[in-house]
Amino acid sequence: MATYPSFGPPRKSWFQRHLGLTIAGGCTALLLAVVLFVTMMVLLVFGLLRKSDAAKLAIARAESNVTVQRHIGRKLEAGLFVSGNVKINGPSGHAELQIPVHGEKGKGTIYAVADKRAGLWIFSNLEVAFDDGAPRVDLLQEPREVVQ
Repeated sequence: MATYPSFGPPRKSWFQRHLGLTIAGGCTALLLAVVLFVTMMVLLVFGLLRKSDAAKLAIARAESNVTVQRHIGRKLEAGLFVSGNVKINGPSGHAELQIPVHGEKGKGTIYAVADKRAGLWIFSNLEVAFDDGAPRVDLLQEPREVVQ
């Protein structure tokens, strides 16, 4: 009867020998993927709000106001985290936005409530609050001028 040499049990793979590290690495990779996905979705939503027609019109109105130019500057840039909501259904819609803005002189926040009728945005509330503590400016009441 032939006898075969015994080589012992088969050698375990690296993953089998380091099961704890394998599980921890997999969980970490999964967690990072979830965090990356959520971050991308949040940035997408904020970006869409910031690029909406209602937000662009609100910023343009604020830029043309003398008081805003005095406190924030002539050229306003929207901050990253525009919050609120915009609902559009064809030629009609509704928007409620809080738009952080900054310029060469300071910072502030534009608060806008608007309805879209027949393709045109009509603001019912449009104010700018300044971070320096100056009184809010109602952009629907103030005359719009450009400072030379």
